[in-house]
Amino acid sequence: MSFEQHYNPKIGAYLATTGQELTQTGYPSVGCETTAWNVARFLKQQGVNPRLEELKPAEENSHLIPSIFDGRVKWYWHIICMVNETAYDPLVGKPLDFEQYVRELFGVSSVLRTTAIDPEELVSLLAVG
Repeated sequence: MSFEQHYNPKIGAYLATTGQELTQTGYPSVGCETTAWNVARFLKQQGVNPRLEELKPAEENSHLIPSIFDGRVKWYWHIICMVNETAYDPLVGKPLDFEQYVRELFGVSSVLRTTAIDPEELVSLLAVG
């Protein structure tokens, strides 16, 4: 299923607005966990079962360096919302294929991916609100 099949204006507005704030201020007002959670909530309202993934650099002792911050920000990890192979992250402002997302945001060809929250537990938590 492509992102167009479960994309809605509310998700698009959240990604664009939050992404714009990030590029203007140079840092988020909330953590990546919160933004990933918010996107997951929007997607779940559309009947989609998202998952949260933790990303880490593929090379040991290195960082994820998001291009939008011109090298001022370095992370050991980052959490994003995923549906199939589509990444939803305000740092890029729109849903992107995961491989394209990694290249565009971090300028690398690969990162390590792990499940941040068990998908079944996430669905239960999202149902609670």
